[in-house]
Parts: sequence; structure tokens; C-alpha cells
Amino acid sequence: MFFSLSGQSGGVAPHRADMTVPTFERQASRSHCQSDLADLREQYARASRRGPLREHLLSTATTSSGPVAAFLAPLLPRDVRGSFLLNVQELAALRCVVFLPAADVGLDALLRAGMPHDAAYDLCELLRDAPEDAVMSALASFATAPLPLTNWWHHLTNETDVAASREALRALRVLQLAGYRQWPFDESVWRGAVMRAGQALQCDPDSGRPINPLMGMALLDLLPRNRYSQRLMVTFTGEPILLFSIRKGLPAKALEKMLRLGFEVDVASPEGQASAEDPVPILPGATPLHYAALHGDLEMIGLLASYGADLNARDARGYSPMLYAKAGALLLRGHDAVTTLRPEDRTDARLRDATSAVVRTLHSLGADPRVCGYDGMGLGHTLILSVMASREGGGMDHWPEFEQLLVMHYDQGVHFDMPGGAGTSDVAAFAEANARDNPNDAIWALLTLLRALDTR
Repeated sequence: MFFSLSGQSGGVAPHRADMTVPTFERQASRSHCQSDLADLREQYARASRRGPLREHLLSTATTSSGPVAAFLAPLLPRDVRGSFLLNVQELAALRCVVFLPAADVGLDALLRAGMPHDAAYDLCELLRDAPEDAVMSALASFATAPLPLTNWWHHLTNETDVAASREALRALRVLQLAGYRQWPFDESVWRGAVMRAGQALQCDPDSGRPINPLMGMALLDLLPRNRYSQRLMVTFTGEPILLFSIRKGLPAKALEKMLRLGFEVDVASPEGQASAEDPVPILPGATPLHYAALHGDLEMIGLLASYGADLNARDARGYSPMLYAKAGALLLRGHDAVTTLRPEDRTDARLRDATSAVVRTLHSLGADPRVCGYDGMGLGHTLILSVMASREGGGMDHWPEFEQLLVMHYDQGVHFDMPGGAGTSDVAAFAEANARDNPNDAIWALLTLLRALDTR
């Protein structure tokens, strides 16, 4: 089972160490209010659906001084003055939800309790096949801990069992219903929640659908809505959480949710040191769009552009997102393609075309292909590197389209003879060293094109 009804998991703060942990367990030792509530719920379940007794029992149980209110009193979050975070109308709706059998809870009641529409819809669906006291059980299990959401997080496992996942998700949505609507300000919790959401929203390679979209969205739903709190969400690497997540491969669906919550679309990366196992280093000054271009994620590029991302934003080296397009990753560590790339390094036949797809997308959105870094590097270098680094230069099947792209950018002022080994003589030397015995390697077509452009 995902959670226990004992309510004693997780740590207990010193100031609450002597408090009795309330539980919803039908035992002889249960509290007076729980006993009354259990009896009323049993009577309600036995009563005729069309008779007046049901309405009377519901009204009796859910008054502001009734047994449901007494059950909820120690479980709900309060502000610094000791008042409930939920308003009077939301509390009334919550009491009804707690009392009713899970299958009888409707969307309207959840919305009246203050849940966002998407969250309410999810919980309504999750309660359809749940035990009748699912709401009460989840509250009794998790809300008695000093930090209920942290308690829930520490119980979350990596199990792929569908039933366990639904139970976990239902418990999280119940806590949200009760007023626990933002992750505690604990870096390991909210960072973990975002990364776990990203995994849940990754598309399954076979079906093409997100692995667990309900869980992914629920985890992100508890991120703060205000910009000040979002700016305080800095990870252990020194990066804002949005940049950290995108650098790590956050899927576009997760990014879209975070942007809808108000996270800054052009937040810039600070100086920092990534973990040794990270394939993508921290790029000082880079924006989310730089990382999206580096990953070659066309959906994310379009999404960021739709939220107003600066298409020509420069990182600390002056590089725009277009310069990092896929093969531009070679620029990260200052590779000189002529001397460092070897035949055995040219393993990805799709790299060239993936690079051109990113460049075409950014250009169609309005990015300026003429932007160069402070060291003189420009788009021409990235495009030539994409041929050098691809197996057989990316092949000849789609060469005409790639050649057209090169000529178009040349006519717009993009230069190919620049620092770092990207001019005609460099390409000639590379072709001689790495493709002498392969006339079908596209590096020869590139060399022919560059020589023709040199004569213009």
C-alpha cells in the first residue's frame, strides 16, 4: 500500500512531540467526534436515497460545530493567526465532501471547496473507484504530520503499479482539497517534485503518450503562483528551477504548465558547476531557449516563443540560441572540429538534419541568423559542424534541402569562414582526413558548395 492510516510516518517537530496523533480508524479507542461521525456515515449509507433522512443526516453531520468539523479541526492548515486558510464557503463544501461516500462526491462540491478546475476534475475521477472513506483516510494519514506535503512526498515510491499510483495521486489531491496547496519551501522536495513530474510527462516511446500525465500535472500544481516565491526556487547548483529542469531534459508539457503558473520565460542562468554526470553543463547567461535549442526540442522552442521568449538572447559568451542548435553542443567546450573530431566520433547520421530543423524553426519565428558571439563564432560554424559531426555528413538523401538552407543564410549575411575551424580550407582538411575513401560522404558536397560561395 502507498500509505498507512496510522498517521505516524515522517518526522515530528519538537513543539508537537507530545500531541496525540489523530487517526480515522474504527476502533474502540476512537475519539468521541470520530465515533459520532462513523455512526452518522453508516446511517447515511443505509438510508433511502430518496428519503428525507439522508438530507437530515448530511445537514447534521456537516454543520460548523458538527462531527465533521471536529474531525477536520486538527487537520487543516491555518495562518499565523490560527485561522483556517479555507474560507467559510470552502470549509462548508469540504465538510460535505468528507462526509459523503467517495463515489457520491461531485465536481461542483470540489469547486466550491476552492480547488482549481483541473485539480477538482482529477479528484472527482479518482474518487469514482475509491473506498467510500478515501477522503477521510487520506487526511487522517497525512494531515496529522507537521508537514503533510513533505510527509506525502517521503512516502512516494517509484512503483509503476497503476493502483498504487492512483492511490498516491488521490492522497495528494485530497491534501490539496484540504488547503495544502503549495510545496513546503524545502529544496529537495520541490526540486524532486518538478523532476518527478518531468518523468511522468515524458512520452512513452511506444504509445507516444505521456507516461503518467495526471501525476505529472498534480505535482506541478503545487508550485507557487507568485513571481517572488518562484524566484526563490534556486536549486543546489545555483540555477533557478526552470533552467535546472530544462537543462536536465524537462518535457514541453511540464514546461507549459510552469509557464502558465508564471515562471519567467527569459530567466538567465548564473555561473555554476553542474554534476559530473550531467551531459549538458551550466551555460552562464543562457535562457531556457538556449537549452531548448541545444536539446533540439522543436515543441519547446515554439512554446517558449509563444510566451514571448527573446529569440536572440545572448549568453555570457554572446551566443544566441540558434548557435547552440543541436550540433552547436560542440561549441560548449571549445571543440576545434578539424583536430578533435575523428571518424569514430561521427556516429549520429541525423545530427545535421536535426540541427537544420532547429535553425529553420528559430528563423521562421523571427530569430536573426547573423548574431555572432563575442569571439566571432556564428551560425555558419554551427551548420558546418553539423556536417562534420554527423555520420557520413548526414548523408545525401536530404542534402538539397540543407544546401538550400546554407545558401539562404549566406545571402542573408551569415559567414562560414570564421574562428575555430569552419572555413573552406578547414572543411577540405577535414574531408581529406576523415572521408578520403567515401565519396558519398556529404562533407564533399559541403566542400564543393563552400568553394562555389567563395567565388561569388
